[in-house]
Amino acid sequence: IKMHVTMNGDPEKDTISKLKTLGKLHGQILDTCMGLGYTAIAAARQPDVQGVTVCEADANMFALCRENPWSAGLFENPAIHPVLKPVQEHVPDIPDESVNAVIHDPPRFALAPALYSEQFYRQLFRILTAKGRMYHYTGDPNRRTRRSSLPQKTMSLLKKVGFRKVREAYFGVIAFT
Repeated sequence: IKMHVTMNGDPEKDTISKLKTLGKLHGQILDTCMGLGYTAIAAARQPDVQGVTVCEADANMFALCRENPWSAGLFENPAIHPVLKPVQEHVPDIPDESVNAVIHDPPRFALAPALYSEQFYRQLFRILTAKGRMYHYTGDPNRRTRRSSLPQKTMSLLKKVGFRKVREAYFGVIAFT
């Protein structure tokens, strides 16, 4: 499964572009899907970030990260809190309005439809602080063959659950509480 946008770049440039979309990060961050952990590691390096919780559903991916030298920061940086649990099972335990930003870079829809659901988006909205923000990587699969694009459908659902200032940004969507 391709995990990063590599057109005209590499995983590091992709990570930087995703974080730039969120602007200056501070406080508590939730990275919903760890993957190789590059986004969580980069977010934790931001000077005003106090902590990054990062979830991963797949124990094999967790083990791979322990072996990958570029993922070492996940387990060495005390500001990063890796959780081996599907994010949709972890988010209900997060207190209301306790997260400043969410980085939602899930597997494609066909592999994880729950991570694109109205119910899940409501949970993310609930945990975000006032003036919180979320970057949601969607890509735009099958845009030429569908009547509406995945980013458009995602923006519609995010608005429905209460997000405002929802717009397309870097292969996905940015939304504000």
